[in-house]
Order: sequence, then C-alpha cells, then structure tokens
Amino acid sequence: MYRNSESVRAFTSHVRSLPGGAAAHVVIADNSNEGDIPNALVFNPARNLGYVPGCAWALSQWLQQNALPTWICVTNTDLRLDADFLTNLENAAIGEDTGIVAPDVRLRSGAHQNPILYRRPARMMMAAYALLSRLALFMPIFELSVRLRHAMRRTTPATGEIYAAHGSIFLIHHRFFDRGGKLHYRGTMYGEEIHVAEQARRAGLRVMLRRDLRVEHDEHATTRGVSTLQRRRWHAESAGVLWNDYFVERAER
Repeated sequence: MYRNSESVRAFTSHVRSLPGGAAAHVVIADNSNEGDIPNALVFNPARNLGYVPGCAWALSQWLQQNALPTWICVTNTDLRLDADFLTNLENAAIGEDTGIVAPDVRLRSGAHQNPILYRRPARMMMAAYALLSRLALFMPIFELSVRLRHAMRRTTPATGEIYAAHGSIFLIHHRFFDRGGKLHYRGTMYGEEIHVAEQARRAGLRVMLRRDLRVEHDEHATTRGVSTLQRRRWHAESAGVLWNDYFVERAER
C-alpha cells in the first residue's frame, strides 16, 4: 500500500463480500503507515519495496506463522473481481503442471489485458528493451503502444497455456514454491510478468489463462501520481534485471 489506503480498504471490503471471501486471508505491505485496514493483516516495511517485491516480503512475514495455502493471489487494488471469481477458482480443474493462473482481465473499455505475452520474447527483443528503456522517448512510445494494443484486443481470449500473465492480478499455486519458484523480484515496478513467467518456466510449470475468472481493471489508478521520469527509471531498472537474470546466455542455461 503506497498512499492509497482508501483504495486498499475498498478492495479488501470487496473481496470479503464475495462468496467464499470470508475464508480469504488479505495480507498487505504498507510502506506509508496510513492506518489499519479492517479484515486484513498489515505488515510495515521500512521503505517502499515496490509492487511484487512488497508482496513477496509481506508473504514471507505471513508465512512465519502460517502454512503455505493452495493459492496465493498477487493483485493490485484498482480492480473488481466478478461475483463468482473465488468459487470458480475453488472448483477449477487445474493440471498438475500448472503453476500460474491468469484471469480474464478486462479494462472498462472492454479490452482484454491477458495474455500480456503469448510466447517467450526473443533474446534480441529483450536486449533492445533493456537498451531503449533508458532513453527519454521510451515512456511515451511504450505507453502509446500498450494503449493501441489494448484498443485492438476486443476478442475474448481462449482458455489455454500462455507465456506471461498480466501483472495487475495473477494466481500462484503452491507447487510453484514447492518446486523452487520465487516471487521475490530485484526490480521495483514493471517486468514482473516476465519474472514470474521465467520462474514458472524454470520450475517446469505452465502459465494458464482462465476465461471463467473475470476481473475488471481500472488501469493505472495506483500509479497516476507517479512522474514519467520515475516510471522510466523503473522500466530501465526492470529491463536490466530481466536481461541479466533470464536472457543473457549464462542465465538461459
């Protein structure tokens, strides 16, 4: 939680109101000390750890006194789950080789955000991303390309295997961790989709898109106050982390 306690409280209340929501454990990393969140367990790191790193840290704190659950949901708070989301997840037939589940995430415009990537990006593409993300013109061009892609994606995607789930919300089965997968990420923001996909790949697990798990996303509600310069720095940082951790020749072995 980073200066958006109102959104966090609303999302926590929303999750609790869903069928099956009373049994969910809501765990929050609060680096802004904005007060208690009803029906949630709040941990306070000393600094802003970022999105997935903050989630990883909060999970590690929670696991000190709790057993690993069947499902762990990493999520933004600027979205709403359909009423049957939790019951559909509980009843879903998940293959033994599935580690990550990607919901059908829709923008208010009706565009679908999943899958963020159908296939693993080529090494040269990731090398170019790592280089170009340092340039001043990168952010406006990159964000325009994302908007155009969303504007063109109106067809509901089919349930099936993908490479990477959109980072706004994804579900991790416990076997991801059982097989050595790690949520902890060396980047602050952005690129977490590829990080998680590569961890699943190394663990021999699949990322699966499920159309029956539907989510509406109010995109960028939690980052609207962040400057373009800061977002570019985060992109450059994450691009370098992804390249060095997963795509240079020594990392791919």
